[in-house]
Amino acid sequence: MRALYIISNPFYYTNNPVGGSISSGTGVINGLSELGYLVDIISDDKLPTIKGNQRIKYLYFRKLLIREVIQNFRRIFPNRLINLLESIFFRFVIKIDIKRILSEQNYDLVYIRASHFAGDALEVVKTFGTPSILEVNKPLSMQNYNKPQGFEGLNENERKIKKIANEIKQYENTIMISTDSNLRGRWITKYVDPKYRRKILINHNGVNEKLFKPTSKVDISSNGIIGMASSFRWYNDIDELMRIIKKVRDSKQDVEFRLFIGDKSKHDEIESKINENGLNDSINTFYSIPLDQMPEKLGECDLLISHFNFHGVWPHNCSIKHLEYMAMGKAVIATNVGEVNFAIKHNISGLLVDESDEDKFANEILRLLQDTTLARNLGNQARNQIVSSHTWKQHVERSLNFLKHQT
Repeated sequence: MRALYIISNPFYYTNNPVGGSISSGTGVINGLSELGYLVDIISDDKLPTIKGNQRIKYLYFRKLLIREVIQNFRRIFPNRLINLLESIFFRFVIKIDIKRILSEQNYDLVYIRASHFAGDALEVVKTFGTPSILEVNKPLSMQNYNKPQGFEGLNENERKIKKIANEIKQYENTIMISTDSNLRGRWITKYVDPKYRRKILINHNGVNEKLFKPTSKVDISSNGIIGMASSFRWYNDIDELMRIIKKVRDSKQDVEFRLFIGDKSKHDEIESKINENGLNDSINTFYSIPLDQMPEKLGECDLLISHFNFHGVWPHNCSIKHLEYMAMGKAVIATNVGEVNFAIKHNISGLLVDESDEDKFANEILRLLQDTTLARNLGNQARNQIVSSHTWKQHVERSLNFLKHQT
């Protein structure tokens, strides 16, 4: 069996060297390989976590000289102009190269992550009759609403939501749509077109349980080390997080929080918040840690937290980070909102706290620092739950089973 994995954004990993897309891309590709597929990856560049081997091989979109020149001008000209020029040539390249590859090699499956260019690739794939899976992390038409108060009034203003031709083109030309939360699936059926419901599988994210696994560190440190890894978007509510950390610090002066921040552009904002709250001695920050180094960093922590506050906006995310925490066998304190931290079973494989309940969140951290037996039991149950239900191999199996019924 052979699968083609298409990365349908130009120079994607050069421009995005860290982030959840690397976790999910790596997970799906390795999951396909574990299930017996030979996987060809067509891309402009390499996934930082996949080097290639006998079962996984890289192919590349043709590097037209003009495309290289455009990339070199990215630091000089506005991003909007560069992206426009890049899109013109990439759209041309993706159609030609996908057609060439499918003509030269028979594939049992094409897997592609949604983008403004995925529809062009899938249009070609459809002409070859190859079964396809479109992974929709965030619907294109949702992106402009992914901000505080962004979803307010949608029920009253549905007609104002702009239909995006590139999004519709993807859905029309794929066999199935895999999305990681019910709210994202509902967006597609409510605000794009209800006819796509039959194509949609709600398939929560998985985790690489071989990379993220328990370490030799078992006992909780005397001071207590609490970690959180995130891109720290608006829905992580940095101000509220700082208040929670202050509450913990006020009860335990020597506590240490380690923030692993994926988005370098957040540096000035986060460091400023730490200074404003007088937490310099309590918080250590680490920026843009590569995925393969994250297990070591998380393993040094005693507890891990997954904090969110959507302030009434649709909690459409499905966190991969809380799965990585659980796979490490660590006790996790997480916000109970939507399907964001979906895998945690309260008081069994972690602790859930309602949005905005700062006192409760802080107190649960302090409780687990004191009750090491409970922390250890929660961590063990979390690891067991991940291995039994939430690996990337299991994620891919669910997609393939759904695909069988679509073809």
